[in-house]
Amino acid sequence: MRAVYSTDTDPTLKEINKKLIMAETVISREIKTSFKPQVKREETMWYQYARSDNWYIKRGTSRRFKADTPSSVNLEQHPIISITSLTCIVNDAELDLVASSDYTEGWNDSYYIDYQNGIIFFMNFVPRYNTPVKVTYTYGYLETKEGDVIHDATIASVPSETTLTFAESEDSTGVYDGKLIELSSGVGTGDVYRIVSSTWAANVTTITVLDGYTLQTDGVLATDTLSIYSIPADITEMTCLHAHLMILGVDPTYLYTLTNPPEEFAPQYNMIDNLINRLAMLIKNRSAEYTLLN
Repeated sequence: MRAVYSTDTDPTLKEINKKLIMAETVISREIKTSFKPQVKREETMWYQYARSDNWYIKRGTSRRFKADTPSSVNLEQHPIISITSLTCIVNDAELDLVASSDYTEGWNDSYYIDYQNGIIFFMNFVPRYNTPVKVTYTYGYLETKEGDVIHDATIASVPSETTLTFAESEDSTGVYDGKLIELSSGVGTGDVYRIVSSTWAANVTTITVLDGYTLQTDGVLATDTLSIYSIPADITEMTCLHAHLMILGVDPTYLYTLTNPPEEFAPQYNMIDNLINRLAMLIKNRSAEYTLLN
């Protein structure tokens, strides 16, 4: 029978939620990416590569030789969901390529973004040699809906194109971060969005969805309904395993040697060993592999 936690249990429901959120953070670090949107604010890389045209003489003929050097930068995190700003030095001026109307994204345009691997290619220009390239971006997985519905609600108001508000009885700040919402009624029925953050005040929860995958106010009305879904199944299992080990007083990140347990009878060693091995296998299957092309 599944345990039911509340304000009167030990541990309390609030303590369990804190351990689950802590476990989600650890899992994100272990798999080297995030299963929910994370904003990376102004990551800076130094553009070390120079591209120049060199003239040389061969048998009395002037020829032009183009140096074959890399023209890309690698972001620390991936996959990339969206890029808010991409600032570099172009023609001796600092310029945000995303905000500039003179530069466009595309394989045959100014710059190209490999969203899956977190690589930005400069196509028909390069930043000035040995200058910073500053990027603000959102990374993590945008997966389809899966798992069980964890909350159904009626929308109370639509404050903006990216937020919804609905009634909630308990403090839910951060509980829904990274989870999915599906509109259950209204013009946008069936549309699924990723939750960036959730705040709570006076028994009302306000959720903000991912920028770039925004709700439209003309398609969402107060009194429409929504369903909130759990995070992906394997992430859910990893999170629960990690939180359960913490409740048992075991550090899940510590490498235990349980092949030769103490002589006294301790059946919990086998249980802990199985839990840690299962967690390690799930982390290995989900871990992101990162290869620098430069």
